[in-house]
Amino acid sequence: MLVLTISPILAMNPSFTQAQQKDNNTLLSANSSSINTLNATKTYETRIGNLTTQFGYVPSETAKKLNDELFFQTAVQVYLLALPAVSGAGIFNGIDALGFNNTDILYWSTPMTSDVGLLTPNTSTMYLMFPLDLSVGPIVVKAPAGLQGAINNLYQQPLSDIGKQGPDKGMGGMYLILPPHYNGTVPSGYFVAKSDTTQVFVVGRAFIKSYDNLTSAINGNKEARAYPLSQADNPPEQKLIDMAGKQVKMQNPSTEGFWEFLHKVYSKEKYVRDEDKNLIGLMHTIGINPGQPFNPDNSTKKILDEAAIVGNLMAKNIGYDSPIKGSWIYYPGKNWELGIMTDNPNFEDDRNATQIIPRTSYVYQAITTADNMVKKSIGSGSKYLLNYRDGNDNFLVGSNTYKLHVPPNIPAELF
Repeated sequence: MLVLTISPILAMNPSFTQAQQKDNNTLLSANSSSINTLNATKTYETRIGNLTTQFGYVPSETAKKLNDELFFQTAVQVYLLALPAVSGAGIFNGIDALGFNNTDILYWSTPMTSDVGLLTPNTSTMYLMFPLDLSVGPIVVKAPAGLQGAINNLYQQPLSDIGKQGPDKGMGGMYLILPPHYNGTVPSGYFVAKSDTTQVFVVGRAFIKSYDNLTSAINGNKEARAYPLSQADNPPEQKLIDMAGKQVKMQNPSTEGFWEFLHKVYSKEKYVRDEDKNLIGLMHTIGINPGQPFNPDNSTKKILDEAAIVGNLMAKNIGYDSPIKGSWIYYPGKNWELGIMTDNPNFEDDRNATQIIPRTSYVYQAITTADNMVKKSIGSGSKYLLNYRDGNDNFLVGSNTYKLHVPPNIPAELF
């Protein structure tokens, strides 16, 4: 509101000359011109079309366009920022149909095959893996001797390595996983892993000394145990589910169903980590409130579905053609790059800032992390090399036939 106040002293003063009155009228005219300019409609050319303002405000047509764009951009960011958790929980998407319950253990009595829809499984190792829900309290995990693996939180950050790089040094041992904000008694005799998420994952593989005899590896994995600490004095019989030959998709929905799955995953978390406060806040702005019903209307769902497509394609592009891969090329002049483009499995730099691009690249194309996957630990660590292009720098295509030249003396053992 513009308020003009004319001083009564000036208006009634006989000495207020006609010349002064003329100058004052000129001043008012100039101010009115300035105000009219301020109120004029302005148009801005942007990547989402023309945007206008009127009288310094945003008119309804532009407001709707901006609101929809903000909603869309927020949803894309939620997709990318939540991908580590969604991808991690996706490892066990579909196992409910197998009658899986908390502390049950999945293992393979044969090497992994394409029957299981799982990111980056090796066809040459014997796996065991299982999710744990720490809402029941601390959980005990017995790791067999010779197992190489890790305990990850929901975001696929290592809570503890298991095996040669872990505290058991490959000899096996008893691990105790504590839930977030646990303040109870911690008994002695365990390797303790403190989790900052309610959902955690245990993933491991047994070393195979001979493919002619897999019995020792299979029997070793079957020695794994998991049960609540409250039952440590009388552990229940362990339920082991052999996954060999079973067809199950152990992967998160990438587009259709993504938001419903995300809502389901985060609704299981009792606490919000400090580093996730902004992410959860962004979820709220697009109608996702963990623990509350998620029922978007048609117009909202349309934007969310499009955001899932764009987010997925962005993650795919980052994963298969990372903008930072140049410094992570393993062989100079070749396309082989390190699968984990960081020196920190938590994907944090020296100032503890999250490395968004390396993290997105990894969790889109692989699952779980461990210290031994990034540290230079000869004899106990491991490095993963990836390549998506041929010698002519073209993307690899499944219908083509390629010849792989492997340099001699690759330093590999106990894979």
